[in-house]
Amino acid sequence: MHGLRPGGFSVSMNSREVGGDVVTNMWNFMLHGKNAWTPTILARHVLTTHDDYPSALAQFSNARLVNPCYFVIAAGDRTDGAVISSARENALDVWKLGQNADNHVTSRNNVQSDFFRLQTNYDHWQEVPSWDNRRQPGLNNMNALGGPEHVNFDTLYNVITAPPTKNMYTVTTSIMCPTSGNITTWVGEIQKVKNDKTFYFSYKIKNIEQIN
Repeated sequence: MHGLRPGGFSVSMNSREVGGDVVTNMWNFMLHGKNAWTPTILARHVLTTHDDYPSALAQFSNARLVNPCYFVIAAGDRTDGAVISSARENALDVWKLGQNADNHVTSRNNVQSDFFRLQTNYDHWQEVPSWDNRRQPGLNNMNALGGPEHVNFDTLYNVITAPPTKNMYTVTTSIMCPTSGNITTWVGEIQKVKNDKTFYFSYKIKNIEQIN
């Protein structure tokens, strides 16, 4: 899920692979009632009721959730950006732009430059599983840009659509600019292709939505 408040902030929500199940999520929902948010409803609430990055950061960091997830938020200033690793009770970790990696809990293979934060489906202070290592190729591609002065729509598109960052399980891909209020989203679909009586699956872009 992706969304932005023009002139305010953007948010991307991603699943956090730490276990859990539907029964546990439903139990938390019934136990805490109105005090527990589903991540999607919280994102909608923050986008419609908060005008700026600091208040959005505070709400995402302190809300009780039905299920764990990641919120990645950003705004217009170069230091306005963070990866929020949320448990059910509150945020376990808030990893901000400009936060010195040497002074922050992170894995030895996930040292990132201060001008970006790259997040997949695993806690950044943990190693990723060998069978789903999209982190290191993504880091290599971001580092190859050479610095923040080379970050633009085209270079970001190349990074986020390069395999294995984008694969057959990628549902949507978005590039957002909170300052201009511009969001471009690519929606993927899996096709079943028959070739010489052999079936295989391929990923293609289904449609493009751009809002100015």
